[in-house]
Amino acid sequence: MTTARKVLPVRTPPSGPLERAPFVLEHNMKLLSTLTRRPAVLVTGTVLSALVLAGCGTTGDPSPTSQGRSPAATLPADAFNAQDVSFATDMLSHHRQAVEMADMALGRTTTPAVKDLATRIRSAQSPEIVKLTAFLTAFGAPVPAAGGDMMGHTTGGHLATGMMTGSQMSGLDAAMGSGFAKQFLTLMGEHHRGAVQMSQTELARGKHGPAKELATAVITAQNAEITEMDKLLATSCRRGRVPPGRDADLWSPGALTCKSR
Repeated sequence: MTTARKVLPVRTPPSGPLERAPFVLEHNMKLLSTLTRRPAVLVTGTVLSALVLAGCGTTGDPSPTSQGRSPAATLPADAFNAQDVSFATDMLSHHRQAVEMADMALGRTTTPAVKDLATRIRSAQSPEIVKLTAFLTAFGAPVPAAGGDMMGHTTGGHLATGMMTGSQMSGLDAAMGSGFAKQFLTLMGEHHRGAVQMSQTELARGKHGPAKELATAVITAQNAEITEMDKLLATSCRRGRVPPGRDADLWSPGALTCKSR
């Protein structure tokens, strides 16, 4: 008499990776137990490890860069030098402070010419901040954290050439009306002269072509704005907007002030 063989239903494996994991685990344990004649419990850790690793590979774990770590330099070491890094680092903080000052002017001054100048400074230097940040990333150098630039601090804790101190920024923030306009023009003129000096150093000592091109653009644009600010201050003096004891006829364009009698 022939005994009928019991037919087991065929299990269809689920389609998703997480739903399929128990099925794969069971299948692998049976296969390995048959081949090795060892208890299935000995291979459980190996199979689970494989499943965990496979799961990690399909879930898109963030890379070290996406977790906020500093990226490695994307340029060869001979494409830039220490001066390029110094220029990009200090000019980034310098530009951020200039934008802060321009924002103050846009919210405080009622002088149309000063408001127009502040708008142009902000429009020109904001894209340059993006370029300077890109330079530092390409150099593999740290990017200064935003927020401390209004007080004149750079990454190294020193003041970049021409940057305002905390007390100078506080004084500008407290000024109002025509007094604000004059103080803004005076401080921004000093700020621009510092940027020009830094850019000239980059042209003389830097190596990275795009950084030197930016330095050239800064020199051209900010020298023109220095001339414009000198003229605005001269007009302010001639209109009698000067402190007591000052004489508009003795005003010196290069000094950004009205001389005493």
